[in-house]
Amino acid sequence: MPELEDRISRLDQRLEVLIAGMSRLNDYQRELGAMLAELKAWLEQPPSNDLPELLRSLVATIDSTNDAVDALREAVMAGFERIEKALSP
Repeated sequence: MPELEDRISRLDQRLEVLIAGMSRLNDYQRELGAMLAELKAWLEQPPSNDLPELLRSLVATIDSTNDAVDALREAVMAGFERIEKALSP
């Protein structure tokens, strides 16, 4: 009856693999439930009113950066002009 014992052993192994797989599926289901609860809580929060102020700040930063780039460009051009005058006979 070794054949019967081998079959029972294989069935036992398969059953263990099936149980482990079901356990993992249960863990995934719990994790998904927790994630959905977090998403639901996030969706229930009122919308942020910070966007207009954030956009104003962004525009001011861009304007300031543009001014700094313009000043740098002028300084570089003035430097080139001085170099050109210094090198001309």
